[in-house]
This record gives sequence, structure tokens and C-alpha cells, in this order.
Amino acid sequence: MANVTSRALQKLESANEEIIDSIGGQLAALRREIAAISSAIRGRSSPNFAESALETVRDQGAEAARQLGRQAFIASRAARENPIPVIVGVASIALISALVFTRPDRRWRR
Repeated sequence: MANVTSRALQKLESANEEIIDSIGGQLAALRREIAAISSAIRGRSSPNFAESALETVRDQGAEAARQLGRQAFIASRAARENPIPVIVGVASIALISALVFTRPDRRWRR
């Protein structure tokens, strides 16, 4: 019984050491990547930085467009399944916009 327990403990200890070594390697790789990114950012001139910023904005815009498309799909599906709240919402917006955008001299004329 003691022999089985000691073997199990040895296996756990070796597995633990392997995990620690693996995490250590991953941390070292991450440090190298961060150092490379930092040096790349420091070495950039303004035009390259502007191009990078433009590319980032373009990517974020594309992601925002995808998200808006998903939300529009969800909203259209909800409108098809339950149209009454949509009709009430559109009517409310139309009423409020009519009140806001109507010229004041025509609104209160008798």
C-alpha cells in the first residue's frame, strides 16, 4: 500500500515539474515577443506608425460592422417573430420626430 502511494506521489511530482517547466518556457517566449514588439514600436517612424494606426482602425471598423450586422439580424428576427413592439416603437419615433421637427409657427397656430 505504501509502495503504491509513493509511486503515485512520484508521478504527481514529475507531472508538476513538467507543468512548471512548460509554463516557464511559455513565459520566456512571451517575454521575447513583448521585447520584440516594444523594439518594433520604438523603431517606427511616423509614416509607418500612421499606416499601422490606419490598419488597426480599419480592422476595428470591420469588426464593428460585423457586430452591427449580427445585431441587425437579431433585431430583424425578433421583429418578424413579434411585430407589435416594433410597430409601437416606430410609431413613437415618428410622433416624437414630428413634434421636434415641426416649425413652431405652424405647430401652435389656430
